[in-house]
Amino acid sequence: MIALNDQQLDFLEQEIMEKGIQHQSLADGLLDHFACGIEREMETGLGFHEAYHKVYMQVSPNGLEEIDQSLTLVILHQKYSFMKKSVFILGFVAAFLFTVGYIFKSQHWPTANMLILIGSITFAFGFLPSYFFIKYKSDKEMGKPKPIFNYVANLLLVIVLALAFPYKQFKWPGHGEMFLIGQCLLAFVFFPKVFLGWYKKFTQTPVSA
Repeated sequence: MIALNDQQLDFLEQEIMEKGIQHQSLADGLLDHFACGIEREMETGLGFHEAYHKVYMQVSPNGLEEIDQSLTLVILHQKYSFMKKSVFILGFVAAFLFTVGYIFKSQHWPTANMLILIGSITFAFGFLPSYFFIKYKSDKEMGKPKPIFNYVANLLLVIVLALAFPYKQFKWPGHGEMFLIGQCLLAFVFFPKVFLGWYKKFTQTPVSA
């Protein structure tokens, strides 16, 4: 049985690291997998580099980076799964309280204002900061973080939008100006930003025949 020598194993290890594999456990597994595959191919008469190229195309025709990114996604999903569930449950509860509060308000039932206020505060200062924090951490670990200013600006924008309606509802000082600011942000910042993002994703997605 053919066995790879130390020089060939060093070559494989260097190749794996240069392809952008960041997880050591994955790198070790790939090294073992490549070595076994190359040894089998060399037994059929192929040279080392020919066998390496053949095994490489079998294992990762789109590059080792794709395997590394897939593993990263799995790790991130496991890491943030519970946090994401908790955050979105919090967001659901906040939205539910807010909506029920307005139903109570329309029927002139008691506790309406309290439900609206609790829902608004929970959504604006509980759900939104948690959501943007997890998104920032996830993007950072994926190696694709945006400038932190983007996350902060988006957070503040949505907080203002979330508080504009209850602020006007309770007629707090400056409620007219606050509501106007919220409407302007919604019309000239939030909607253009959201629809521009959707447009970019739509135009970059290939259409199946």
